Amino acid sequence: MKQKILQVNHWVVDIRSGELFAASRAHDVSLASATAHGRLEPKGTALLTILAESAGQLVDKESLIDKLWPGQVVTDDALTRVVSRLRKSLEDDPKSPEIIETIPKRGYRLIASDVTWLQDGLQRDNLVDAKPKESPSTPAADAVVARPLSNAKPAPANHKKTWIAGVAVALLLAGAFGFISDKKNQTDTHFAGSDVHTLVSQADDYYAKMRRQDNEMAIALYQNVIAMRPDAGVGQAGLANALVQQVLRWPNPAGEPAVPLATQDLSHALASGRTVTPDAKLKLERALALAQQAVAHAPNDARAHKALGFVYAAQQQFPMALASYADAIALDSNAWDALINTGDVLEISGRLPEAMTYYERAFEAMGRVYNEQSARIHPWYADMAALIGDKYVKLNRYQDAEVWYRRTLRIAPYNFAATKGLAAVLKNSGDVEQARQMCQAYKVRIGDDPCQI
Repeated sequence: MKQKILQVNHWVVDIRSGELFAASRAHDVSLASATAHGRLEPKGTALLTILAESAGQLVDKESLIDKLWPGQVVTDDALTRVVSRLRKSLEDDPKSPEIIETIPKRGYRLIASDVTWLQDGLQRDNLVDAKPKESPSTPAADAVVARPLSNAKPAPANHKKTWIAGVAVALLLAGAFGFISDKKNQTDTHFAGSDVHTLVSQADDYYAKMRRQDNEMAIALYQNVIAMRPDAGVGQAGLANALVQQVLRWPNPAGEPAVPLATQDLSHALASGRTVTPDAKLKLERALALAQQAVAHAPNDARAHKALGFVYAAQQQFPMALASYADAIALDSNAWDALINTGDVLEISGRLPEAMTYYERAFEAMGRVYNEQSARIHPWYADMAALIGDKYVKLNRYQDAEVWYRRTLRIAPYNFAATKGLAAVLKNSGDVEQARQMCQAYKVRIGDDPCQI
């Protein structure tokens, strides 16, 4: 029968009820000194059990999600929140963990120095009052294993060094890509699983909606992040991005007419002079200082370098913008926002053929991380593919444009821009009837006529 009492360092958990007991941290103190310390939530109890069954080993996110939410579709954020609450209950600092270690982008590992399954059937009273039974030889089958309870970290020669050596070999085999992908999350491990992580995730989701009200909410949340963790860099990077968006998209006071949606991009903002007004200059100077702080605090975080590049682009310092975007992409090859922004700067600089490589790389990167960032990518994913088709039309590369329009319609069968673009390409190639049929199908299904053929 599976044992139901788990000891992790100085903590004792009744797996059946989630009841948590804390023993003295003093050396050689037995379970007799354990006192009630609240109750773990069911998901936290289950998570601790899973990790304990593979103590010292990585348990990947996918496996944890499958076991904690069988048959359900949940995001990594749900798992992160469970880990966060469990860490709080176990008083485990995510910045210097003694119990649960985050392996960036991969999963979690129980690193407690003492993990013991105690006798099955042990009752609550035993945890508080009973002295463990001992004998000069091997403990009896129904006895509690008497072991010192301590919060001591593993000795330097223990499993941490072994794991680090294993990772070093894995990195050599995996090459630069794996190294860079993990490297970008080094800063994230300082706040992952905390309230700061939740605020950042919420702020990022608001920011991604690209609406004035949502951008203002993102600004407020990023400011809270900075107040909570001024040394993390993530709040500064997010706030810098949001301030640049204010300049580009919503330069007018809230009560005045908004800038037309079609002209809210960087190119139109620069052409119209929105980025050089006194108010805009002040905001961009503040954004620059924030982005520079972000890079200083988190030099290995791709989003910090992307934010700095975004500010430079708005200030028309294009070489510096491209250099910062390149740093972001070097740190994270899936930094699709930095790839898009690189293409944007190249296109504004009259280098559209060169920009196309970055636009295509951005779309591929979005596909690779879609499941992880679906809330941020979904609104733009199909439109990004259609936009690439539009860019190829500008270059008179109609076959390439047709490929991208059809690719868009495979993932979004009634995308307006792709339907319109493909119909135009077909008409120009002499296939008017196919274009007409496609437009008619769109009109029947959606109600609008994107083609007017």
